[in-house]
Amino acid sequence: MFVSSKLVNVATDEMKDQFTKYTRSCKFLCVTMKESTKSDFTDGNSEIKIPGKIKLSESTISSREKDLKTLADNWKRERLLKEELDRKMFGFTKNSEILNGRTAMFFFMTGILTEIWTGQSIVTQIDTMLRTLGIL
Repeated sequence: MFVSSKLVNVATDEMKDQFTKYTRSCKFLCVTMKESTKSDFTDGNSEIKIPGKIKLSESTISSREKDLKTLADNWKRERLLKEELDRKMFGFTKNSEILNGRTAMFFFMTGILTEIWTGQSIVTQIDTMLRTLGIL
């Protein structure tokens, strides 16, 4: 009890709420287990019925395994497509936009520093560069 009260004092409000919900559910489970009788867990021929444990036929098990396998394959395919999309550098993908933004920031800062050193505005610098290359 002492350790759990220390943990609650150190924890954040969200963790306190989760801890409170957990302890309430544990108390509810303990109360319901005490109130239940042995007949709740046995059937007529004294076999213990475990809640949540169901005997399934082989066909049901195989169909569920097949469904789970197709679901896992779909999730794997979606993950691989997402990873492939993340690796792309061209088009409207996250990586290409990050690269484009970084390049723009680099050249903007280069233009600003060149403007400070040379006294030419960025527009004049572009004009000078185009004239030097023979485009204008």
